[in-house]
Amino acid sequence: MKNWIRSVALATAVASLAAPALADDDTFKVGMVTYLTGDWGYPGTSTKRSFEIAAEMKGTVLGKKIEPVIVDAQNPNNQVAEAQRLMAQGIKFYIQGYNLVPVPLARYVVDNGGLMADGTSWFPDLTEEGGYQNYFMFMPSWKDFSKTLVDYSLKFGKDNLGKDPKDLKIALIGNPIMSYVGDEAARILEEKGIPAAIHETYGNDIADFTPLITKMKEANIDIVIPYQLGSDAELYRRQAAGLQETPPILLAAGVGYDQPEFANMGDAALGSMSLSYTVPEMKEASAPGLKEFKERYKAKYGELPVTHGLQTFATAMAFFEMVEKAGSFDIDKVRQTMETIEIPRGQLPNYWGVKFDEKHNNTLANPLIIGQWIPGPDGKPVYKVVYPAELAVADPIIPYFKKH
Repeated sequence: MKNWIRSVALATAVASLAAPALADDDTFKVGMVTYLTGDWGYPGTSTKRSFEIAAEMKGTVLGKKIEPVIVDAQNPNNQVAEAQRLMAQGIKFYIQGYNLVPVPLARYVVDNGGLMADGTSWFPDLTEEGGYQNYFMFMPSWKDFSKTLVDYSLKFGKDNLGKDPKDLKIALIGNPIMSYVGDEAARILEEKGIPAAIHETYGNDIADFTPLITKMKEANIDIVIPYQLGSDAELYRRQAAGLQETPPILLAAGVGYDQPEFANMGDAALGSMSLSYTVPEMKEASAPGLKEFKERYKAKYGELPVTHGLQTFATAMAFFEMVEKAGSFDIDKVRQTMETIEIPRGQLPNYWGVKFDEKHNNTLANPLIIGQWIPGPDGKPVYKVVYPAELAVADPIIPYFKKH
């Protein structure tokens, strides 16, 4: 499936020429419930915009103009109610938006005869439970995320610190909201015979990291894996930088470390690495369609999309192609096509491929990438993809921090 994006565009153009003029109501409606306001409105808005750009670029499916129908969930309590409203309008196909509690929303959609293409959630509840035949998880799960954190940490410890994995001293620190990521990483390390030297989940009200920073110094930690959100990530980095005490390698579990505002800390941001999904900052030549997507997004909104925006865009583009290959808007036929289709890696704007297993997990949703905050030309922090090599735009600086 070489030049997949180009093939999709050509097929769309041919279909558009062959199709009769579209009536106003002759549209292919696809729903999305996402946060557009409130604390999580920014990433939710990026998913909305990215979905709309995908619809604009694809144009039509089977002769019908794509019409995104997007509503504001506002908060987790409203998600299902908004989905009920959309389904009452006859909308059966959905692209998952940015939601903190996405499982009840997806469950409601598929329980009530809809189909969900989920390109933003890492919760595998529906695929693990089974029986949700119209739910397709395009993303890797948080369990895959934790496993990759461990695998990459051990690799860097061996390659860059020259230490056998069993000699590495690893610290896992984070807040209760993200504790499941840290707990799974600790379980994997224990299973490998490399128990974490420190595994500490602190309270949401933490105001001083000095005791924990001192504890890591005394334990002579080689690698710290923080599973933190924005506020505690910033507090930890400011205090650790002020004390000049950070283990040689910091590899965070995304979230608080790969957001644009992280750069506002200046020197305190430098050196931090973050595991993430594929991101807009990766090598454009490796992902057909990424460059055009970024250009369109920036031209319309004056900024680049966030990670979840890219995942939404790629998921929507793949989903539109799947419906077109099904040759029908019948949900059963679309599902059957999705179950058998394969899009190789390197053909979509997020680089990942698509091939679902029997539980509808995407087996080609990899690799995960590592970004690092490194000094830009003016010395200020810039976020660059540094691993793996096929997606990197800069070399990693490992170790960045020195032991004192």
